[in-house]
Amino acid sequence: MPPQGFKTGRLQSAPEKLARRLWMGDYLTLPPVPVSVSHAAIGEPWGMLGNDSVGDCTCAAVGHAEQIVSQYALKKPSTVTTAQILAAYNAVTGYRPGDPSTDQGANMLDVLSYWQHHGVGGVKCGPYVAFDPKNVGHWKAAIYLFASPTSA
Repeated sequence: MPPQGFKTGRLQSAPEKLARRLWMGDYLTLPPVPVSVSHAAIGEPWGMLGNDSVGDCTCAAVGHAEQIVSQYALKKPSTVTTAQILAAYNAVTGYRPGDPSTDQGANMLDVLSYWQHHGVGGVKCGPYVAFDPKNVGHWKAAIYLFASPTSA
């Protein structure tokens, strides 16, 4: 059961979409990573970006990624808004505010593709890779390499 104030909405990606992804382990020799790393020093509360009332967790993740880049790499406040995240959720899924039957969630690959091609809040993401979620080393390397404020 998810914690209160959180609505689930991530759907599974179709196997044919997963087959077309670039896999991190195919292109990267994983470096040694520290035993622990933390990026928890947040300068301001970021909020739920709509995920407390609709199943936009995949799109809210995009907004939180943009907030992290703004905070740590660009050293400026984020400008992403809940309205922008809900607009992306609408574009990806057909969600219509006030119509719960349209709040069916999204899969992350569709959201990443939308973010890369159309942008969210005026920002597009670059290329992205998948990694084996069962490989703890891949998790650690992805967090260390791609979430590090010094890697931007």
